[in-house]
Amino acid sequence: MPGGRHIDGQEANKTCILPGAAPVIRLATSLALGDSDAHVQMERLGMLAFDTPEIDEFWKEACAYLGISEDSRHCALTFAEPNRETDAAAWIDPIADNAVNRMKRGTAHLAMQFEKDDIPMRQIGDYWIVLKCDGSPQCVVQIIGIEILPFNKVGPIFAASEGDGDLSLRYWRQGHMEQFKDQCKRWDVGWREDYPVVCESFVTVYRPGDTVPPSSPVQE
Repeated sequence: MPGGRHIDGQEANKTCILPGAAPVIRLATSLALGDSDAHVQMERLGMLAFDTPEIDEFWKEACAYLGISEDSRHCALTFAEPNRETDAAAWIDPIADNAVNRMKRGTAHLAMQFEKDDIPMRQIGDYWIVLKCDGSPQCVVQIIGIEILPFNKVGPIFAASEGDGDLSLRYWRQGHMEQFKDQCKRWDVGWREDYPVVCESFVTVYRPGDTVPPSSPVQE
């Protein structure tokens, strides 16, 4: 898109910050354990991250299906963060369903969220275990493109790739502006329409029940 900043694999390697040399981007936080520290971490993080035996087993099955190493870079997250004023599952879980159905091929986040919430920036080629709000894994997607551009410069093609509503740019802007304003309020910063947005494009590469694995869109 004009005015955007595209991140290729080489640049992504420079911008992605990981703890040590660990290839897995996953926070060891499980609400199922009832750990008070986990609840604090979840509150701070925004997007819900889990590390559970169910997710571990799901990842192993996905790796076997795709023919990739279990050490491949991956994260396990919901697509969005909860809003205290709404039933998070009512609007976040259908987004995961859209990825399972391959109706969703993109997602967007404020660039500052990666810094504010201490989330490592993903790279092209990374895998993402898509979760619902209860931590249950739904599918695996692979990042195939990353572009950073101002919120008000995101175009209709990417907006439609998110698979939301009527697929229009107007719908995308309304929904994301509301979400981004809530985040800015949480971070105590003012909202501006030229804030950089990280637009990630992906393909769904694993769904339970699939029988024919796809060719990986990104060579590892």
